[in-house]
Amino acid sequence: MSPSYSEQSDYELLKGIVARDALAFESLYDRYKSRLYQYLKLLVKEHVTAEDLLAETMIKVWQKASTFKNTSEVSTWLFSVARHQALDFQRGEQRNTLKNKRYEHSALSSEAPENPEHQTDQNIMKAAIANGMSELSPEQQMVLFLTYYQGMAYQEIATVLDIPVNTVKTRVHSAKQKLRKILEPKQLHDEL
Repeated sequence: MSPSYSEQSDYELLKGIVARDALAFESLYDRYKSRLYQYLKLLVKEHVTAEDLLAETMIKVWQKASTFKNTSEVSTWLFSVARHQALDFQRGEQRNTLKNKRYEHSALSSEAPENPEHQTDQNIMKAAIANGMSELSPEQQMVLFLTYYQGMAYQEIATVLDIPVNTVKTRVHSAKQKLRKILEPKQLHDEL
């Protein structure tokens, strides 16, 4: 008896998708929908657009699963597909101005602390970091998001963004430095 879909590896689920197994597709979707949505929202800044791009990404995964070369993690490939969907969308929207330049990300939320004073301190810190993140370039925001919120290694980020690993390292370093300078007056930079 084969393991249930929830116990299968990403690669096994992708093989199922190649064989047109809808339950394997649903399981992979459930496993990654939240992470991919957060990533896409960071790229496009709009909830509805991010949801639409998530749907487009998963359609592309269904259509192109057989093109996965197994030279990276399935998650890296999924984020790369999502990135390309967002870039295609942005190319079509270049003539429009950005509606929202503020960095908003649900990944900044965490479990409520036990005492209200600690919760207030955490909320102040989250707001300061979110405001600081909005002052970073989109490239810097992206590498910090993938590093800290998605837990990706630099090599994975390089693959997703199609840039050299050293560029990832440089962007992370410069983003952290800039964020420290932004947060320094607020005395929050020690948290980084």
